[in-house]
Amino acid sequence: MDSAFPSIGGSHAGIGGENSFWPSFTDIMMVITMIFLMATSLLVVRNWQLVAELQESIAAEQIASQMIESTSLENATLEERLANAEQSNSILRLRLLKKEEELDLAQTAIREQETRIASIELQNSELKFSLEQTQTQLATANLEIDSAATQSEELSRQLAALNQQLAQQKLESDQTVALLDTARKQIEGLSESSKRQQQSIAQLTQEKALLNQEIESYNQ
Repeated sequence: MDSAFPSIGGSHAGIGGENSFWPSFTDIMMVITMIFLMATSLLVVRNWQLVAELQESIAAEQIASQMIESTSLENATLEERLANAEQSNSILRLRLLKKEEELDLAQTAIREQETRIASIELQNSELKFSLEQTQTQLATANLEIDSAATQSEELSRQLAALNQQLAQQKLESDQTVALLDTARKQIEGLSESSKRQQQSIAQLTQEKALLNQEIESYNQ
């Protein structure tokens, strides 16, 4: 069955193109309006029933009056007429009191409905303010997420560059270690050669000393 009112809680475009969880201000006002119309309709129907009952009471009063008149014509004494009239008036007074109580109840219900509508409007204002705050916080959170994603990408690029530098430094360190090992071996070889040369020099020195002694002994 088609309805003239829009669907409550329909899809509304939220931040980032997603459906919003919170109802829109139009939906809330539509709910308040529907509640007010339903309460007004109930009160109108109730008042109409009260009016109908009052009309029935008036008709009953007229019938009672006719009956009293017919009865008064039939009764011979004034006391019987007075007793019937008092009885009819008591019945009518009771009915009027009953109708007045029902009218008071209806007015009390109207005041309660007005109080409820005022409370709903206040809650609506609070919900609207809370919704605006939530949307602001959501926008701020989205900006922070975008900024964090950008920083993460930048850190990833920096980490990749650092890994490449570390690999290059490791390669250079391995090459340096190899060069140092070669230099160490060369130094060890030179040290051994220097030792042999020192031994040769010592031996030559000793031989020279012997030759000098032989020369001196020969000269003598």
